[in-house]
Amino acid sequence: MNSCGTSGVSPVDNGILSATTASAAPRRLPNESPSTAPCSAESSAIHTSSHSAQPTAEPLHLEHCPNARIAARRIDGTPWLIRSAAPDKLTAEGESQLHNLNVTTIVDLREPDEGHPRQFAGITTVKTPIYCLPNGAPRTGTLDGIYTFMLEQRGPQLACAVAAIADAPGTALVHCSIGKDRTGLVVALARLVAGDPQDAIIADYARSASGLNDQIRQKTFAEVACDAPYDPQRTETLHMRLDSPASMMIAICDWLDAHGGAAHYLKDHGLTSEQLNRLRSKRQATAGITPHTLTVPVEQSPVHAAPVTRATTAVQQPASTQSAISAPHAAAATAVTTTLVAESAEPSPSTQYTSHNPHDLQRLTIVHLSDIHAELPPQRLFGRVNPLRALEFVPYYLRALAVHPDVIVVSGDLIHRDIRAYQPVAEALQQLAENVKAPLCAVPGNHDDTDEATAALSVCANITCAPSVITVNGYDIYLLDSSEGRLSDNTLSTLRERLQCKPTESHNNIHPSILVMHHSPVPSLMPGLRQVNLRNADDLAAAIDGAHVRLILAGHFHHAMQATFAGVPVSVAPSMAYEQRMDAGAGFVEGRSGAAFTIEELSADGCLRVTTVPISLDDDVLFSVPAGTSTHPSHHLHRSVA
Repeated sequence: MNSCGTSGVSPVDNGILSATTASAAPRRLPNESPSTAPCSAESSAIHTSSHSAQPTAEPLHLEHCPNARIAARRIDGTPWLIRSAAPDKLTAEGESQLHNLNVTTIVDLREPDEGHPRQFAGITTVKTPIYCLPNGAPRTGTLDGIYTFMLEQRGPQLACAVAAIADAPGTALVHCSIGKDRTGLVVALARLVAGDPQDAIIADYARSASGLNDQIRQKTFAEVACDAPYDPQRTETLHMRLDSPASMMIAICDWLDAHGGAAHYLKDHGLTSEQLNRLRSKRQATAGITPHTLTVPVEQSPVHAAPVTRATTAVQQPASTQSAISAPHAAAATAVTTTLVAESAEPSPSTQYTSHNPHDLQRLTIVHLSDIHAELPPQRLFGRVNPLRALEFVPYYLRALAVHPDVIVVSGDLIHRDIRAYQPVAEALQQLAENVKAPLCAVPGNHDDTDEATAALSVCANITCAPSVITVNGYDIYLLDSSEGRLSDNTLSTLRERLQCKPTESHNNIHPSILVMHHSPVPSLMPGLRQVNLRNADDLAAAIDGAHVRLILAGHFHHAMQATFAGVPVSVAPSMAYEQRMDAGAGFVEGRSGAAFTIEELSADGCLRVTTVPISLDDDVLFSVPAGTSTHPSHHLHRSVA
């Protein structure tokens, strides 16, 4: 069976997952009841998970193979991950379904004594037992205990199972005996690395108990009557073997977060960086095509440091400002795809251009952060500023503004000087991406070490680093490295070839493009910053001449700026660390406390709205009145009295 094992004293009797999260505020899914009582009889054991919310996995009817469902789909709608109970008795019709679903790999998590794996023509079966106990899968214990045991003592086995999913050229089907615990944990780990929202993963797990058929339940009741005839062991064992409460997967996610995240956990236990990257591209890849990466050679040289600012003085942040800029092209909407920039003008298989229906055009909302300048905690920038705290406020502002971003862009200078700060920055950015449920991409700045930044971010789910292309809502977003103050000749050559690619019969519509780099091609208005824009801006203008470029995103200046360059709108984001004092004069560059970010909204009709959002870290509210009213409700004429 799936998640139970040896009679007598079980190695999974006790767990620490619930204890590790007991002090934290309970996390609740939308529409989830505040608590789930432990089961005390067969009826409660059967129905515990009926409260699960946001069920995103889709039931899949495979005859004689219960608890089957599509766990995760690619952006084009095809499945890349399926879960089920053991498919040993699958009918010929069910086998045909597997081929129709492009199943190329079956990952069998059972112990050797739990059944004989069924071999299907054209499908590779990978046996990866998880428990590896002398007496087979545990038959008694606690639900908390089995997950604690797997996470703490079977990390290499879990990583091996997830590796089989990563290596699958098509769809992977994962199963154990009844498709609940081992399957639930392996599927959750794979989906977390792939960047699926935790709420969806939790909801999927909570559906497992309701997918158990009467035959499985009756067999379980009979076995428990022999293995654990008396309470409280009987109740605990029934709960372990038949229930899948959302609270259990919440505790698992919290445990993983406390230990560096799923990607960090799996890499520590043997998953390679290449396999992590393959998992991250599963959602974006086209069905039937194995994702691959092509790297642009970039010039490597020591990182330059920007001039250090003088004094820091707290100032009041201005209110949110907006500027509307007309954009020259309409957007085209297709699937999200991630691939590294290729040196050839021929598009790679995973980024084939597709024809677009004008009615399919979508808007694109970008949350644009820049110049984080983090120091290694507990150190603070200039002894005062904690940019990582400002990052924590971004989801709050997005909720207040009712903004649901399609992508988060970070345009450089993730750290200030200490490369050890990349780890907390990577964790903070991954948490931000998970909170707002959007992919995140980043380019290096002049303060960054490109190798160290890539190494830290590459293990994070749903984060893409330069040099790369990420396609969102039909826009190709090019992530470019200007950390040396210029774009390399190789980068410009590749960019020119890709942007000037002409439509063909097979590629009959070119995606509109967005360029992201640290250095703006347009100089700052500030006298002290007029010489620190992109040094080879003229070469960039030549590379994009006549191309379908909608927007250029940059940072570096520590002040917001909108401009046009070669007919393309440019949006420069302010800093998440400090703001420029604009009246510092020609001889100085002076920073003041203040964090802000921008929101760029590209609409299908060709318009662009850029909103600068200051972050108030202190309670500095001067007034609060109902929307639509004035702070000056009446005007009074004051005359001096003689």
